[in-house]
Parts: sequence; C-alpha cells; structure tokens
Amino acid sequence: MQVSDFMHKPIAKVSPNDTVKTAMRLMLSLAVDGLPVCKNDTYVGSIAEEDILHNVYPSIQDFMSGSFAHNFEDMEQNMHDLLPKKIKTIMNTSYVKRAIRPDSSILHAQTLMMNNEISHLPVVDNNGKFVGIISQGDIFKRLLGIEIPHDDSAEFHNWAASHYDLVQTWDTRLKGEIPSLTSLFKKNGAKSIIDIGTGTGEHVIALARQGLYATGIERSEHILKKALKKRFRLPDTLQKRITFIHGDYLSELKKKKNSYDAVILMGNMLAHYPKDWKKILALIPHILTKGGTLFLQMTNFESILTTRKKVVRLNITHSKITRRQKYAFLSFYDDPYGSAGDLLLSIAVMGHDGLRWSQKSINSLPIAYLDQNALQRELKKCGFKHIRFYGSNYGEKLFNIYKPEEHLWLNVEAHI
Repeated sequence: MQVSDFMHKPIAKVSPNDTVKTAMRLMLSLAVDGLPVCKNDTYVGSIAEEDILHNVYPSIQDFMSGSFAHNFEDMEQNMHDLLPKKIKTIMNTSYVKRAIRPDSSILHAQTLMMNNEISHLPVVDNNGKFVGIISQGDIFKRLLGIEIPHDDSAEFHNWAASHYDLVQTWDTRLKGEIPSLTSLFKKNGAKSIIDIGTGTGEHVIALARQGLYATGIERSEHILKKALKKRFRLPDTLQKRITFIHGDYLSELKKKKNSYDAVILMGNMLAHYPKDWKKILALIPHILTKGGTLFLQMTNFESILTTRKKVVRLNITHSKITRRQKYAFLSFYDDPYGSAGDLLLSIAVMGHDGLRWSQKSINSLPIAYLDQNALQRELKKCGFKHIRFYGSNYGEKLFNIYKPEEHLWLNVEAHI
C-alpha cells in the first residue's frame, strides 16, 4: 500500500504572505489545528495552533524568571500585534525536509512519523509540488475501516442516544401520528400495543395517554434508559399502562406468543436491520392475537433519493444546558452500494459555540433499501392480509393517499 492510498488533500492552504489572522480564521472555520503553507503550489512549511500560541504566551524562561508576572494583558497585546504579521514570520519549515512522495510505501511513512515523533507528513510530487498530507490518523482510520466498515445497529443507536430527542421535534410529529394510530387501533379493537424499536419511548407514552396498554422494546441500553427516566416521571396510573423491555428483538419476540393486539415499527426502524428485517417480520404474526394489526412506518426512499436529493432533514436546536450553544443534525443517504443493494444512512452533528459552527461527529449505518414491492412481497409470505399503503410527511396524519415523489414516509397497514 502506498501513501497515495491513505493521504488526504487539505480543504485549504495558505501563502507565506498571508496574514496570521487569515490562517486563524481558516482554522476556526474548518475546525482544523493546522494548515499547509504553499508558494505557487510548492510546499514551504506549515502553520499550526502551536506556532501561534508560542508567539502569544510567555516563554518557559519568562515563567521561570518570574519576569512575566502573570500579566495577561501582555498576552492580549501579543495576540493583537500577531494578527497582521505575515505567516512566513512564524511558520514551521522543519517539515519541508521530511516531505514524502505519493508512491512511497505506507510503512515508510509510518516509520518516519514514529522515529521523528510527529503526527503527519507533507506529500509532494517529484517537482516538489504539494499534493497532500498523510497522518497517523489517516492510517488508523483507513485500517480500522477495513476491519470495521460501519457500526451495527446497536452501536449506531448507542452513539445517537445523547442526541436522539434533539433530532426529533416530538410535539409536531406526535400531533399528526398519535390520532391516526389511536383511530386505527380503536377501529380494530386493539387494546395492547408493542412498539418494536421504541427509541426513547415517545410513541409508547403517547399511546398510553390514550388509554391503551403499550409496551416498548429497545435493543440500545443507552436509549432505553432515557425512556425509563420519562416513565418514572409519569403519574402512577399512567406508569401501569407502560412497559419497557431491553433486549435483542428476535429473542424477545419469540417469548411473546399471542401477547399483543397490534404491533408498530416507527421511524424506519425495520430497515435499520438489513440482515434481520425479514426474520423480525416473520415473528410478528407469532406475537399478535387473532386478527391483530401491524403498522409499519418506512422511509420513502424514492422521494429521498430523487426529490429530496438524498437529504432526510436538517434540524437546528438549542442546547438544553445553555441557550448560547446550538446543535445542527444533518441526516442523509448515499446511493445503494454492495451486492445487497443497501443504502448508507449518515448523521452529522455540528455545534455552534455562540461564534461559529464546527463539526462534532458523524456516523453511518447500512440501511435495507425497502420499497413498496419488497414489503408487500415479504408481508404476504408472513401470512399478512389486507395490506394497504399510505403516505405522509413529518407531523402529518398517517393515512393519506401515497404519493411516491412527495411523501417522506411510506406507511403500511396489514392484518393477520
């Protein structure tokens, strides 16, 4: 494997004659700790947070002698004087002699970094033209990615647990969905409901408020803890109608023969299990009473991949700790990949500290690409009858005439 297989090209670079202020603005905007410095595309050095701080803070000698005397006003003045200076006056040129070629072996690059106790190397072609950077992090992520391409569903939801309720606008969503579900269950005489993949339990609690007995089952322990906290804050009379279960869906469903009048799987939960979705569907008739109802809420991938340009939604919300901080959550899909035809769901989390946005984290999960035909075919195999398809958008009632190019959700009603 060569350096060119692992290196990345930085989003930005600066010139030796640019100001330190320009470099700082780029580093803050891009959430990076350093930038390459290039003259006519030739790599001549780098500027990093460390280089800037060395010119702002007092030296070790100043501290040792006591001459600095903790005068923080001097630091502010140093920063003020530093901003208009040229980058060439403080940039680090030591990396120039350590530059490596794109066709060098990755083992050679790793050895150089370890021997010199540095975290990255500039990559230049035979003419000295800057073409990229190779870092310890690039190597680690690439090698790790080969062994662990993506999280499984439990790991993904554990990661999402701290953000789950921030991503959802529950008041808007439940206002449209709960009246529809309640009407469906009353029409079919359903009194006991199980929500598979319950998340933080919002649907279960809302249905219990309507007088139904509702159970939620969740594989992620971190997310279920949030659901349990919500339950414990409810009046005793309401708590008695709510049950939450932690466990693997397949093993838990096998224990529940003829236990529920209706099953719901909300928010595209079924597609989050590309290897097991057929097994989960096959067990649902086992847990339903005679004439029981199944309601599936699936992402309408036809609309997502065409009309919506692969973007599910962008949510911006204030932190629960302080109004000064905000979070943005961007959910999007990539085109089908691999022989199984799965999609890749990614959620990016960004934070705003009161001055500017920066990326906090991003994670991805393979998703089963389920459409109307695939669902109908599998539901019939499982013995479901009277299968009906509807459509809705976020916050709307559920049982509208399905419009493939318009609706965010593909909603399915079926009966045993």
